[in-house]
Amino acid sequence: MLRRSFAVTCSAIGLLSSPAAAADLDVLIIWDRLDAGTPALRAALENAGMRVTMSQTREDAYNGANPSPAGFDAVIHLKGSTFGLDMPLAGQDALVNYVQGGGGFIHAEWNAIEIRNGRLARMRDLTLLDAAGSRRTSLTLTAVDAVSSHPVLANVPSPFTVNDTLISNGSAHVFDVNPVTVLMRDQFGNAAVMVREFGAGRVVGFHHAGNFNGLPTLRNTNVQQLYVDDVIWSARPVQNQPPVALCQDVFIEADVACQADADVDANSFDPEGGPVVVSADPAGPYPVGATSVALTVRDEQGAEDSCTAIVTVFDGTPPMIVCPPDAVLDCGADTGVEANGSAEAVDSCGPCQLEFSDMNTPGCGNTETRVRTWTATDQAGNIAFCDQTLDVIDATPPSMDTAASNLTVECDGAGNTAALNAWLDRNAGAAAGDECDDVAWSNDFRALTDECGATGAALVEFVAADACGNPSWTAAEFAIVDTTAPEVSCSAELVLGEHPPVRNGDRPVVRVSFGAWDACGQAPSVMAVVDGGRTPQRVEDGGLLELACPDTHGSKGRAHDWKDRGAGATLTVTATDDCGNQGRCTLDLCALLPQKGGNCPDIDNPDQKDRDRDGVGDACDNCPRARNPDQADADGNGVGDACDAAFEVRYGDARYDRRRKQSIVYATVKNVGGRSVGRPERLWLVIDAIGGSGVTLANATRRIDGKPAFDLSSKLGRDGVLKPRESSAPVQLRFNNRRRAPVSIEAHVVVRP
Repeated sequence: MLRRSFAVTCSAIGLLSSPAAAADLDVLIIWDRLDAGTPALRAALENAGMRVTMSQTREDAYNGANPSPAGFDAVIHLKGSTFGLDMPLAGQDALVNYVQGGGGFIHAEWNAIEIRNGRLARMRDLTLLDAAGSRRTSLTLTAVDAVSSHPVLANVPSPFTVNDTLISNGSAHVFDVNPVTVLMRDQFGNAAVMVREFGAGRVVGFHHAGNFNGLPTLRNTNVQQLYVDDVIWSARPVQNQPPVALCQDVFIEADVACQADADVDANSFDPEGGPVVVSADPAGPYPVGATSVALTVRDEQGAEDSCTAIVTVFDGTPPMIVCPPDAVLDCGADTGVEANGSAEAVDSCGPCQLEFSDMNTPGCGNTETRVRTWTATDQAGNIAFCDQTLDVIDATPPSMDTAASNLTVECDGAGNTAALNAWLDRNAGAAAGDECDDVAWSNDFRALTDECGATGAALVEFVAADACGNPSWTAAEFAIVDTTAPEVSCSAELVLGEHPPVRNGDRPVVRVSFGAWDACGQAPSVMAVVDGGRTPQRVEDGGLLELACPDTHGSKGRAHDWKDRGAGATLTVTATDDCGNQGRCTLDLCALLPQKGGNCPDIDNPDQKDRDRDGVGDACDNCPRARNPDQADADGNGVGDACDAAFEVRYGDARYDRRRKQSIVYATVKNVGGRSVGRPERLWLVIDAIGGSGVTLANATRRIDGKPAFDLSSKLGRDGVLKPRESSAPVQLRFNNRRRAPVSIEAHVVVRP
């Protein structure tokens, strides 16, 4: 490729084209204005040895006869200041016919703008630009490399600058035949200087508007030189000069097919600027190695020139290598090539060798990151690499084979430290295992809660973690409880009066002694009460107490007159620890005196009445209306089990009321206790729970303890009493049940006074 560069000092050398090259050339300027720009261009042409004639009128009045273009070697058409004005059709036709007949035509803007706006329509073939708008700018023009040797550019530098001008933005117009050749472009990529063969003539086009608003474009010496060279070129020299063949050796890399296309043409050219046809023998693509190529250049007139070049194609492309995909493997998995794949490599120029190497980076536990680097080497020594990464990870937490177990211990008053430490040390009995490495245990125990006495609790989370920190959790509670009542002791001794007393009216006096001890926490609080006589009274440890006991009956009847009928003397010592556990010691102080006989040994019962004939007198029987010689009282309410009330609730099958969308269930209550219930008592059926999607109770009469209840008084028969083993009349229970879901009921019976 030939490049020319010039260092031009305009004021010093003027125009470079010699007058001899331009001799005997007649130029017609069809002008738009006659201020500084047009005279400057005329002077430049005349200085180059040309004869210049100015049109008799401005370009928008040119009619092809003022004067006629015939007889001129080239015509310059300036339209920078007459935009918006059309040239008469006669003038347009005269110029087109002139060029077709062999004349040279040079135009500047705004010809392309006028065509875009519907004017100068007859001069489309003479206007080489498609305008897309305009721009005022400082302009830099640069030769297009492929045509930098064109005669139009022979005497101007590339690039050169025009300080202030107005241009058309756009590109070369596309003609079906005889296309436009762009010789120079501006810094914006616009086509700036263009040439075209048309008919027997030649056309040159500029994208600048030379005389627009008096801008200095036509006073720029490089622009003036272009006009001089344009006139010379468009005037078409008669003698044909042969083309020049220029060759270059090419050293080029092979493509993927192990060959390469190469151009040995080093910008061969026609000295006259005409097109040339270039051919190479042999034509590409060329194989790896050196190939001798003959280049032939032919111009339009058939003149030829040739040269020879060497094309050297080398294999500089490494093989194509593809690694197997990266993999994430569980701990213990096979990391070998057979299990994880091999790389694949191909080379267009022949076989290649495949190898690999591993670099391991240890991780936590038995994990690692293994980078497997695959290397493919072709016959030319080109190398390609790729990496496969195998991450051996441990993302699986240990398996919690046995969960931690709660432990509740009875308070020992010292924090139960040994039991707690042993429970923590064995991880509350939990067991865990891990497939990759060992398990380390930890827990979050800090302290026990501060509860009553020395009790407390802690919910402890035990964590089994492997070496990679994967955790498994289990939790359990260690609790210290106090369910043991304090130990209580009590005693009394008769300290006043003989045993038995010898005088009627003497009251016995006793000294009471008691104490309490608790294994958990502080000493329990103790209260001792003697209940007997007319008023219960408290007594202190070691205190003296005068007794008021019922008469004592021996085998021979009344023996003494110590009497306060219906009264006794019972010492009750109650010890309460911090957790509310109570221990009691009860002592019948009157037992220190001679006991009375009969079916109520501890109670004055002279009539010995026993209605249920169970051997226990009515005065001391906890169920005098039913035989219960064992006096069983499971709930400790003072009423024997034989007299307690108990009930059984039975339910019939549900029936569905479609009209109301309700389920109806009938319930009956059976007395399974040991006594009759009813008047003046009242029985209530209380609904504890209702099961079924969307099921709600519809007909409860009231609520007891916040729960719906039904009064059973009217269901107990005429006497309003429910005797043992008797059942009530059915009670209708209605439930809203739009979804017709199955209904389940839980209920119990409440007896209220």
